[in-house]
Amino acid sequence: MTTAALLLLATTLSTGVEIPEGGGVALNINIVSSETLRDAQAHPEKYENLQVRVAGWNIRWNDIPRKEQDEYIARIETVGGSL
Repeated sequence: MTTAALLLLATTLSTGVEIPEGGGVALNINIVSSETLRDAQAHPEKYENLQVRVAGWNIRWNDIPRKEQDEYIARIETVGGSL
């Protein structure tokens, strides 16, 4: 993880979050690069235990259909850039 990524994570976590009365907050953090995910697509045997969070659930990367893997990677590259 780069220094910029750590700073972004620290800033995000230290930012005040207003919790609605009687409500709660859930935070899911994936720390993985798009390069790692592309390598996992090319060499799934090396990443049998790689898991990511999708819609609040953990799922093994190798169990996600290729089209959805591509969409997940695109979202990381759009939101996270090259962190």
